[in-house]
Amino acid sequence: MQSQISDSKISASHKKPSMEVLFHAWLQRQEGVKYIVHCHPTATMQILCTSHAAAFADKRLFPDQVICCGKRSCLVPYAEPGLPLLQEIKKSVTQFFQKENVFPSLILLENHGIISTGTTAEEVLSSVLMCEKAAKIFIGAQSIGKVNFLSQEDVNNLLESEDEKYRLKIIKDHK
Repeated sequence: MQSQISDSKISASHKKPSMEVLFHAWLQRQEGVKYIVHCHPTATMQILCTSHAAAFADKRLFPDQVICCGKRSCLVPYAEPGLPLLQEIKKSVTQFFQKENVFPSLILLENHGIISTGTTAEEVLSSVLMCEKAAKIFIGAQSIGKVNFLSQEDVNNLLESEDEKYRLKIIKDHK
């Protein structure tokens, strides 16, 4: 593992890349992925460090979350940064793709952070910001009672709506 990272240096005088360069490189080779953001937003991290991570990944709270983050998110179990994390991301993303027949626009890493992928910078940024907004709403709703998620029928209807398809196209086509 160490030699893989060391071998990726341009010269001995350059600093070695982040341990996360491995998953960035793998994601960048996937079809439809032109932009990648990996970050650790506070409210989202609060959820990813709890037993509520799966519900947050699988369910949606409001229309904008559906449009910007997709029908559901890919949840990756915790793994140490570096090769173990790359392996877990590959495994989880592959399973997600086989089940959903779409590459995840939002990948949630338990106890670590998030990854957003897309075809434009605007699309990726929208996903990251909406994920954090959804996390804040989820935490607030959880603190005052049971969270009222959208039904799967509501989510599907939103994704089939011509108005929402148009809005999503604008986000994806923004250059």
